[in-house]
Amino acid sequence: MHRTMVAAVTGIVRNRAFRHVLALPMSLLGQRHSGDIIARLTHDIALAEPAYADLLFDLLSKVLGGVTGIVYLTLLDWRLTVYAVLVGSLGLIVNAYFARPIRRLSEQVQSAVAEVSEQVSDVVAGRLTVRAFALSQLLMTSFGVTAEKVYTVSMKRVGVRGRLSVLNDCLFFASHAGLVAFGAYLAITGTISAGVVVASLGIFGPVIRLFTGLVTTLSGLQSSLASVDRVCDLLALPLETEAVAQRPVPRTHSGAVIELDRVSFGYDKALPPVIKDVSLRIQPGQTVALVGPNGSGKSTLFRLLLGLCQPDFGSVQVNGLQPTGVSAHEVRRTVAWVPQDSYLFSRTIEENIAVAQPEASFAEIAHAAEVAAADSFIRAFPEGYQTQVGEGGTRLSGGQRQRIAVARAVLKNCPIVLLDEATSALDAQSERLVQEAVERATRGRITLMISHDMAMIRHADVIVVLERGSIAAIGTHQELIAGDNPLYREVVMRGLSA
Repeated sequence: MHRTMVAAVTGIVRNRAFRHVLALPMSLLGQRHSGDIIARLTHDIALAEPAYADLLFDLLSKVLGGVTGIVYLTLLDWRLTVYAVLVGSLGLIVNAYFARPIRRLSEQVQSAVAEVSEQVSDVVAGRLTVRAFALSQLLMTSFGVTAEKVYTVSMKRVGVRGRLSVLNDCLFFASHAGLVAFGAYLAITGTISAGVVVASLGIFGPVIRLFTGLVTTLSGLQSSLASVDRVCDLLALPLETEAVAQRPVPRTHSGAVIELDRVSFGYDKALPPVIKDVSLRIQPGQTVALVGPNGSGKSTLFRLLLGLCQPDFGSVQVNGLQPTGVSAHEVRRTVAWVPQDSYLFSRTIEENIAVAQPEASFAEIAHAAEVAAADSFIRAFPEGYQTQVGEGGTRLSGGQRQRIAVARAVLKNCPIVLLDEATSALDAQSERLVQEAVERATRGRITLMISHDMAMIRHADVIVVLERGSIAAIGTHQELIAGDNPLYREVVMRGLSA
């Protein structure tokens, strides 16, 4: 029964922590290493379990045994009780002195273990880079330094605990010897009988363990409490809703379905903003192309529209909602996003497409794949739609992964579509097929695209030219060419030469 309850509590804590991570703002997730978060969800929760699984019950048993012993010892002779309390207080002071360094060292051990998780996570995620640049020896050296740090701090903690254990043993035996001497003195003087002295020896152990064992158990809790602190730190991070609920966002009313009003944003407040005073209104059914050099803020605008980032100044409105807090979830339900590098989960192809619409039937999933020019290569696999794609889609080519991402957008069937270099990873034939599929799938919808492909750009209703986070020019392809905009001409030349 006890173990069942412990397992249930651990499961509840782990589920709550995982749910909390899912709701953290992107800004906070970007500031923390994935390895550290994984360590908190796995290693730290496992180490926190003894705090409520064994140690608290051990503490309770020692308290009950010690209090009972004190009562019986008092009934025998109050002088023996005073002696026991004085000796026990000494043990309490000694153990309390060691509790703080044990807690500090336990926190250092947990932090060092988290560093190990971070390095392992980096190696697994960047395995191609590791092999391509022959980084194995360099990373092994770095890992060795971190592993040595874990060992060194762990041995320091072992040393402190060892010294405390020796002192407790010495105190335990010395206190018993002292009780025999003190009892013998009282017996010789006729204050108590020899039988009382013998009886007190049997009761004295639990009383001393009440004091020494109390702090010893608390000392044992330090490692668990260090892990509890790390889990609580994670749970204390503000959720996406909470992170924006503290500051009011002005609402505007306009006929535009998407409106950016004097928006400025920067990832690092100490650096110049990435987006500077951008105002843009997009009407229903329009196709808008965002063009400009790398680092001009195109992908950041998509993040702002999805509520993944919050503007420092100005406001963003999508379908009448500010993509902040609770509204961000509603906004994302109306937007289909195809990023430049789509992540595939370690599941089947069918499940990866269905993340856009979990209740979709297989026929709908297959139709979405067909529209995205993915159905033919999927069916060529021996297991078809049940093919496992591997972590991050490592068993598929870049073009195949991108077509599955496009299939997700088709299946989601949203009024707004965001295309971030959606065809950049495709070969010429697949690119043509996906362009046709995108044209069919986005007809009658608001479509924002980031692309260097002039075949897609020139057909946009509006082209927005970005430079260093600001709008440098805006218009149709013909208007921008006629206006002799040098930045757009550079975009055109790059697109034609690609």
